[in-house]
Amino acid sequence: GDADKAPAFCHELHGVVISERGLNEPVLSDAARARALRALTECGYVYLDNIIPKERVRRLREAYMAFRETDEAADFLYPCQGEGRVEHMLPFREPFNTSEIYADPRLMTVLGDFFNQEQFKMELMTVITSPPGSGNQRWHQGWRYLFHPDERLPPLAAVVALPLADVSPEMGPTEMCPGKKLRFYHGWRCHGHSIRLASTAGTVVIFDYKTLHRGPANETADERPMVSMVFSKMFFLNTEAIINRGIS
Repeated sequence: GDADKAPAFCHELHGVVISERGLNEPVLSDAARARALRALTECGYVYLDNIIPKERVRRLREAYMAFRETDEAADFLYPCQGEGRVEHMLPFREPFNTSEIYADPRLMTVLGDFFNQEQFKMELMTVITSPPGSGNQRWHQGWRYLFHPDERLPPLAAVVALPLADVSPEMGPTEMCPGKKLRFYHGWRCHGHSIRLASTAGTVVIFDYKTLHRGPANETADERPMVSMVFSKMFFLNTEAIINRGIS
């Protein structure tokens, strides 16, 4: 029932997408910040259109493709939910650890508003690749409840997803369940009111760690590599990810 309470604008582009024009200024306007915060708070997600320059995305993609072909890449593999998907932790070296990837001032502003100006950190950065023929992920959330299954807590973490290629609907862009941000971790589905948006390389989606979401199947002949970054408040650490995915 929680998803049914999501406002109508959660399904409309003008409600959940901050346009490239609105992001062109070095400092986000108060109106753009308010729209982004409303979408994140009420829907659970917001899209920042072409916020990362395409040339920067291209360089990152090429560096990742070269890295995953090395023998070293096997040591950075992560278990990844969803049939056929491959996930790599990224080595802490250029170009993967440069601040231009994860610390764009406009992105930091949106996250700062979402976290109510409390200090936050980036705790995880991986690349998830959905090759042709990869299957649907199950619906899931980033974390189980902290204290009680029906808790309504201020945001504690967010995912920033950056596809490294243009993504069509058939390629399986991340699918969201509007408003579904309670701790319903066991067996929930999103029937009839989910949203998935095609996007261009350089567009990021930010979503609340508690938002019900999944990666759909890739039904094309092209793979879909996506950088996934988790930002969280200082008190929070996804210990399950550290234990289940930890690399010695």
